[in-house]
Amino acid sequence: MRKSLLIAVLVLSLVCGVTCHAGSLAVDRQSVYQTGRDFVKLGMYKNALEQFSSISGYADSGSWRFYCQGMIELQNANDFEGIGYISDAVSCVDNALRYFEMLANISFEDSESLKKYCTARRYELKGLSQTALDLYASLLGVLDSGDRYWNIVGGKALPTQAPISTVPPVLTPIPAHVTRKAATYFGPGDSYLEQTLVSVSADKTVGVCGREGSYYLIEMTSSTGKLRAWAPTIRIQRDADGAIAEVATSSKKATVTQAAEALYGPGKDYISSGVTLAEGQAVTAFESEGFYTMIEYADKSSGKALRLWFPTAQLYIQN
Repeated sequence: MRKSLLIAVLVLSLVCGVTCHAGSLAVDRQSVYQTGRDFVKLGMYKNALEQFSSISGYADSGSWRFYCQGMIELQNANDFEGIGYISDAVSCVDNALRYFEMLANISFEDSESLKKYCTARRYELKGLSQTALDLYASLLGVLDSGDRYWNIVGGKALPTQAPISTVPPVLTPIPAHVTRKAATYFGPGDSYLEQTLVSVSADKTVGVCGREGSYYLIEMTSSTGKLRAWAPTIRIQRDADGAIAEVATSSKKATVTQAAEALYGPGKDYISSGVTLAEGQAVTAFESEGFYTMIEYADKSSGKALRLWFPTAQLYIQN
């Protein structure tokens, strides 16, 4: 009798353990799913894609993956269009349309409107302005359809195709780690604003992107994206060989021509600084990487300078 009771208790414990574990997994997947949805609301589609990809098969995460991939392609199209790479922008719009077409047989978000939007973008990029105008008129409220409609009405032309050599490469981080806990800054020294978003403790893995005096420009990853900051060279140990580029070797005066948010690195997969620079803001411009330029400006609240990355297409850089 006692043996039978013991077996029953063990079976019940196992069933409870499996049920609790399954419940925990469901909660974890739901949390990841919700985080992905939150990133979508913020327009951080690369971060959202990572979340949905990690829970493949859960709810409608597969559909959200297609949606995010399409939106990333549209963001890439905007970057190319901004500097006059019209043919590359067309390719990105075509890629976006393919992703949205994968959602054609299900009712998902505004995929039908987005497919129509991609068609309008393609007509606009190909110079068929009237056809694009008619489509944008039926899409007011979808992404930037309204702005594009009025740009065409006002005769605002797209940028001229630029030489391929005008887009500089993005620095490739060299694997490294932190030897001792270090204070990092948004510039090469403690006269710049201190970086407090990511803790830089001993043995933390980082990437070395460049060097400026006795400081390395390092790249780190957090739960919300990537971030760059400067750390003392004596606190960083490289784990691989490779030439380290000298950064900020020259500077030029620049002016913001269109308000935009500055980032903690040269791309949309880097964390937003939360700083929006207004049109007419004077800054100092350094090297460009991809579609972004490293800039320096004074933070009014702290009184210290900091360096961030800003869309090159929205800067007037004096020669």
